[in-house]
Amino acid sequence: MGSKALILAAGVGRRLAALGPKPVVRILDLPLIAYPLRSLFMIGVIEAVIVVNSENKPLIEEALREIENIPEVDYIVNPRPELGNGYSFLLGSQSMSGDFLLSMSDHIYPPTMAERISSSEAPSLGIDSDPSFIEISEATKVRVSGQRVLEVSKSLEAWDGVDVGLHHLIPVEMEIPGGPVELSDLLTAFARGSHLSYVDVRGCPWTEIDTLEDVESLLSGTRRRVLERVREEWQ
Repeated sequence: MGSKALILAAGVGRRLAALGPKPVVRILDLPLIAYPLRSLFMIGVIEAVIVVNSENKPLIEEALREIENIPEVDYIVNPRPELGNGYSFLLGSQSMSGDFLLSMSDHIYPPTMAERISSSEAPSLGIDSDPSFIEISEATKVRVSGQRVLEVSKSLEAWDGVDVGLHHLIPVEMEIPGGPVELSDLLTAFARGSHLSYVDVRGCPWTEIDTLEDVESLLSGTRRRVLERVREEWQ
């Protein structure tokens, strides 16, 4: 299991702009980004590198300053967040020297889910073959064969699971491009170049926060179950 995590938080998050930068949107008493950080801390992650943009960096630093039970945090600034989360991943992965957990900053999941993914022996994507608390139409889909990942894309019509926003990876040497690059394209390239397995977390409650409706559902709607499970496991 990796004791280090890479968190991607450089996106603009325009659909939640009314509440402020997405990583620091308050979910009960904590900023959104604290949810993956604390769940990772609970399974033994002691160091996290967060890829941010120049505008949200001071806000994230301030939001996390007094938060307990999270890993020690370092920051990498993505000077061109418009180039996509793949660009952020390539910038951040340069700081990884061994296996690590890659997490999106806008996903909420319990420590038990993180433990299942981090315990994989081979580099693995976290997928869910029967997701309950996300909008499938907006999810990144994954196609697999046996225990091998074949393709990762939002546009897949036939798929075997959706990307849960948490993966157990190893550093990969890839040249940083000058144009936009999506993480799903990089993961597909990695899968085609070497063996990339997966962990199906079917049955674990998790969610992704993209819109005001997602926040409302998390606080008082159908996704409230995710929030309750996560905070219950933190106790």
